[in-house]
Amino acid sequence: MTVEIFNGTYLIEVNGTIILVAAGSPTEQDITITALVQIAINLEFDIKILIVAMRTFEKKENFDTPNELNKLATKIFQEKISKIPGNFKNSEQWNNRVDKIVSKVKESVVS
Repeated sequence: MTVEIFNGTYLIEVNGTIILVAAGSPTEQDITITALVQIAINLEFDIKILIVAMRTFEKKENFDTPNELNKLATKIFQEKISKIPGNFKNSEQWNNRVDKIVSKVKESVVS
């Protein structure tokens, strides 16, 4: 199952576990991560994992994604990444990032 609940935010199911993926940072989407989680809860999804893209520095008023995440969940993984130039989806760097995320999700789903 994959459901887009907002512009760049998806709910996906892996082995019965619901994962909220904010592929666009909350500041880019102009909605807080707390609001995105609440939308999913209102749609009656039992979220177990959050994967959230964030800006290093949030300059928008009323946005504090790191503190919101600390209130919502336990962090199992964080990584600072840089933009991949060119056709990123065909790069080894992109594939390695995706593989790492998939591995972390599998570890969390099994745990």
